[in-house]
Amino acid sequence: MRELDPAGTWRRTSAPTDGHLPHTAVRRGEFRSVRLQLRTSAPLGVFVRTRTVRVRLPAPIVVAPRPSVAAAILHPVPDELFSVGSPLVMHGGGDTVRAVRPYAPGDPARLVHWPTSARRGEIVVREHEPPPALGVALVVDLRGSAPEAAASRAAGIGTATLAAGGVVWCGTCEDGTSVGEMVSDARDLGRRLARAGPGFPAAAPEGWPVEEVLA
Repeated sequence: MRELDPAGTWRRTSAPTDGHLPHTAVRRGEFRSVRLQLRTSAPLGVFVRTRTVRVRLPAPIVVAPRPSVAAAILHPVPDELFSVGSPLVMHGGGDTVRAVRPYAPGDPARLVHWPTSARRGEIVVREHEPPPALGVALVVDLRGSAPEAAASRAAGIGTATLAAGGVVWCGTCEDGTSVGEMVSDARDLGRRLARAGPGFPAAAPEGWPVEEVLA
């Protein structure tokens, strides 16, 4: 027997039997089955018979595109679009002072507001407005002639942006349906791009900086 897509090496085995058959995918996608080719000349060794079977996997296997080398895209995005509990990495503290509060153990000395501390007779520290969230909305359109290259480029941009502490929204088309969602990490992004296919991708949320990736 041997695996197909691509064709592997023939392996001799008894029947019935069980074991492991390694197989490496050569393209991205979500795979629910694998094709195997069986060949036998039993019982007399005179006539060789070959059969191809499709074996359903116990669970879908998602193969992400290989990310291409790309730079992170970090532009301000609207904070109000984030739901409570969304993972959001900020780049340092903001510059605008929102209020002052009493000093608490662990507060850095650079935050102490000395004029107010002297006036109140107690040490108070500045509270800054949080900095803007940074990131990009990837709109991935795979309807062109080079969908694999486009998926790899989107994976490269998204992975670099996430690694730099940014946030990524991804718009694709899955099974003919436009899908647009935030991605939580590089693995989530890879799964989204693995399932992406040709079709109209979801439009980016209003106010987001958009990077269109075309096939």
